[in-house]
Amino acid sequence: MKKIVAIVFSAAALLLGTQAHAQLSFGAGWLNSTEITKYTSGDPDKTNLNGLYLGGQYNLNVVEGFGVAPGVYFSTLFDRRNNSEAIYGTFKSERETYREFAINVPINLNYTFEFGRDFNLFVYAGPVFQMAFSSKGTSEASAGIGTFVQSTGKYTLNYFNGKLYGPDNKEVATLNEGGISNPFNIYLGGGVGLQAGDIQVIIGYDHSMLNFSKIKDSYTSRSQIKVGIGFSF
Repeated sequence: MKKIVAIVFSAAALLLGTQAHAQLSFGAGWLNSTEITKYTSGDPDKTNLNGLYLGGQYNLNVVEGFGVAPGVYFSTLFDRRNNSEAIYGTFKSERETYREFAINVPINLNYTFEFGRDFNLFVYAGPVFQMAFSSKGTSEASAGIGTFVQSTGKYTLNYFNGKLYGPDNKEVATLNEGGISNPFNIYLGGGVGLQAGDIQVIIGYDHSMLNFSKIKDSYTSRSQIKVGIGFSF
């Protein structure tokens, strides 16, 4: 018990000693994500997603130039896909709009190189814990013969539970028991940034460490590039 109390007090003393050098920053930017699904048989599927992120972090300088920066940011990814096929003279098409929303908690280690009073270069690396709270694809389906095509309504697929909902928001099918994708993942990545005064420009890269797919005999990984601008206080 004494050892635990000593550790807590030591950690508190460290944080109090670094408060004078702490830096709060907020930022936003663009995400470009590449998702690859590999199967035990057959060719892999590749999907490109784009999106945005918004959030902040609190950088604590442990020693001169070296810091630890926990943070939290909201991210969204989206994609539009077009599919069509002809079956025995019947034309059927689907256009899916996919959207994902998630909360991310990065814990980065960083090191800053000072090139002047108001100009710094910094590098960072660490894990990002992600919990997505929505992952859905909405399709506008149509069917017809020849040139006559009629909409059959909008259908929404929930990727977390694998269920398909019709235009009246009622469940019409289950595409995969237990879901299609995993809402929780861990990324490992890093990046570089420039800070001029209170303005930051950041470029980063993250790669998932866990399997996104819940479908049997498949493995889905995701890598993404982040480019953003931030403001420190």
